[in-house]
Amino acid sequence: MVPPGPEKIVYEGGGGLPMHYARVLQDLRHLHTIIITIADFGGGKTTLQDGPEHNPYAWAGECDRCMGMMYEDEPFRDQWVARKKGLTAKDGYVAPPALKRVEWNFWMAEGSEEVDVEESEDELVDEEAAKGEL
Repeated sequence: MVPPGPEKIVYEGGGGLPMHYARVLQDLRHLHTIIITIADFGGGKTTLQDGPEHNPYAWAGECDRCMGMMYEDEPFRDQWVARKKGLTAKDGYVAPPALKRVEWNFWMAEGSEEVDVEESEDELVDEEAAKGEL
């Protein structure tokens, strides 16, 4: 059984946003705090804990599939984490200039132990087709 994750993970000093969020928000000069709340459906393979010593990869919203696929490749993982921490200049993480705090809040979704959060691409396409979205 996977131990429960934290209720929140807090980043101080401007880190902790997914890179695409950081790029979109980088021009907001007075933005100092971002709070993101997401559901924890259980059944995930990524175990999170708060604090830099428990979060060496600077998790910032990556899904289990991405963590499993990309983080197994050590050279890629090291380069990606360096980018997220703003340690590389090329395509690096650029946060809003006044950003001081990013807080990820997790809430345990009702009945989370029974929820299968992984869907195949075929299942998603079937659902969209049934709704007439294709």
